Amino acid sequence: MARWSKEKRAEVRGEILVAARAIFEELGFEGASMRDIASRAGVGVGTLFNYAEDKRALLYAALRDDLERVLEQCVTQMPAPEEGLEALLVHTAGVFYRFYGERPVLSRALLEQSMFARGEAGDAFRGQAMRVGAEMITRVVEMQRLGLVDAHASPRKITLAFFSHYYFALISGFNGDGFDAAAMTARVGLLAHQLTRGVGAKERDDGQAT
Repeated sequence: MARWSKEKRAEVRGEILVAARAIFEELGFEGASMRDIASRAGVGVGTLFNYAEDKRALLYAALRDDLERVLEQCVTQMPAPEEGLEALLVHTAGVFYRFYGERPVLSRALLEQSMFARGEAGDAFRGQAMRVGAEMITRVVEMQRLGLVDAHASPRKITLAFFSHYYFALISGFNGDGFDAAAMTARVGLLAHQLTRGVGAKERDDGQAT
């Protein structure tokens, strides 16, 4: 068989990813097979493995471009530092939660398979989170310069605290059949509100927080 052109390979890749999305939606990640996806795409199983090493990599590839667009949207639309920390945290959670809420079946599978995955797919998934975190840290530093965040606070620890809230709400949100993006964003909003105001812990006489 003649070698495919770059354009042909891109066309076939697109057809495979469309087929993968459809099969994962219909059968779920566990129920889907590479053979099912190849059949839907109209290619041989061997051809499919030229584009993805396994089912997990194919799942991530099926959503990678969408996630990149959402990441770009999240960063470019981040509130100005003058709007404060709470606005930044709620915005960041809301953008991604809306994405997950629009495709709950695929998103649940993606999170289950990628959050603790090793290899290229896992690295790419975590890399996206790190990029968002880096942008948030930059903005928190600017808020400190404006006097909106305590100068002694750690921008990195603030961002880590946010992601703790973010993943807590994300995981709890997927415990049901769907994913209520608005409700989970509101939950992060409550946590963000508490984070920005602190808990008012007092020191005991022995030096330990009460």
